[in-house]
Amino acid sequence: MAEIKALLDEYGVIRSACKKLPDEQHRVQFLSALAELEDNECHRTRKFPVTRLHKVAGIKQAVYRADVDRISGWRIHLQYASDGVLHLRDLVPGSKHDNVIEVIKSKKTDTSDGRQGTPELIKELSGEYDLAYELDRLM
Repeated sequence: MAEIKALLDEYGVIRSACKKLPDEQHRVQFLSALAELEDNECHRTRKFPVTRLHKVAGIKQAVYRADVDRISGWRIHLQYASDGVLHLRDLVPGSKHDNVIEVIKSKKTDTSDGRQGTPELIKELSGEYDLAYELDRLM
């Protein structure tokens, strides 16, 4: 059985994806992308055939981009923590995926509790999100 790499969704990216993605096909592709990002074997071999995970060039922070859908342009932004945990940061619509640096800089809003992210995503976040429930609901 494959090893699982931990994903943290502190900014409500999964909940946001369920609301923002245009249809069920995109939601299933999003879950497929999350499954690949959780697969430790992909990280060990550095091969990501579904998401084409790669580092965003041109910014100081180590921000990575993963495809949800190559054609429509939906992307996930994430970061690695020092302990190897992946932190989901943002879901970027296809209309905004070309100007990556501007999107990342616009999301650097500090909150009162010290976290960074868009205020609307942090307001939406209301506890743990059950990925298994969402998988069952979509299948």
